[in-house]
Amino acid sequence: MPLGLVLMVVVFSVLRPTTFGTAANFQSLVTTQAVLVILALGLTVLSASGAFDLSAAAVLGLSAGLVADLTTQHQMGAVPAMVIALGVAALVGLVNALFVVLLDVDSLVTTLGMSTVVTGVALGWVGPTVIGGLPESVTRLGQTDVWGIGLPFFYAVVLAALLAYLLQRTATGRHIYFVGQARTAAQLVGLNVNRIRIGSFLVASVGAGIAGLVLVAQTGAASTSYGAPFLLPAYAAVFLGATVHRGRFGVVGTFLAVYLLAVGTQGLQMLGSPEWVTQVFSGGVLVVAVSVATLSRRSGSR
Repeated sequence: MPLGLVLMVVVFSVLRPTTFGTAANFQSLVTTQAVLVILALGLTVLSASGAFDLSAAAVLGLSAGLVADLTTQHQMGAVPAMVIALGVAALVGLVNALFVVLLDVDSLVTTLGMSTVVTGVALGWVGPTVIGGLPESVTRLGQTDVWGIGLPFFYAVVLAALLAYLLQRTATGRHIYFVGQARTAAQLVGLNVNRIRIGSFLVASVGAGIAGLVLVAQTGAASTSYGAPFLLPAYAAVFLGATVHRGRFGVVGTFLAVYLLAVGTQGLQMLGSPEWVTQVFSGGVLVVAVSVATLSRRSGSR
């Protein structure tokens, strides 16, 4: 995949040197994808534990909408508004964990239902309209540049480094993988499986909440519907990234996969491809990534 990413960059840069192959375009590309990277990183940890969260995109929209509503309609400061948004995101993660971990309900069914619940709560609390005019205390966190690259990219890099260290360099990370691959065996050797799974749901939901905060700071506006388009590409990146780690979900792979998808989509658009081609590309990558990741895991287990 890293080689594929490099090849795509080279090809599109040669074909569209004045639009795609410019420093400004690459600076914009790495900045605008930061929200997706943050969302996908949280889902990577949860996927490593053997569960899924289809409510993450709804949590992203709720988080962004809450910050916009609290800071503009209720004149609340940026910090307390963000703390409340993250607290609500964590609460959603705990509710997901309650049903999946403690009541043993399938994670896909539970989080699909929670996605609708969260969307409904967001519409009732924040409303369906786009809220703009956010204070400078919020927007400067997402619209400040360093060397021409927006701060959101650096947030994503820091989060990626922390989660990579967690999964690859700590006992907790090894336990997360163990639980995801052999939950019964993990219980038999004495691991607190429930605590690990609950923690993974919290990481996914809080990660979605952080992604919502970055999105609203970056755009200076928010709507509770903003999160919906992020779910498919986030999971496409998670599964595509697993191909880098022989079928095991990993932070580095996810990080690279987000930008491979972004480069492919943007490159096709700049070549003048119709909308259906980019949709086929994104959906096709997800199907292929899931298949390759599954085959890699089976090969590794043998």
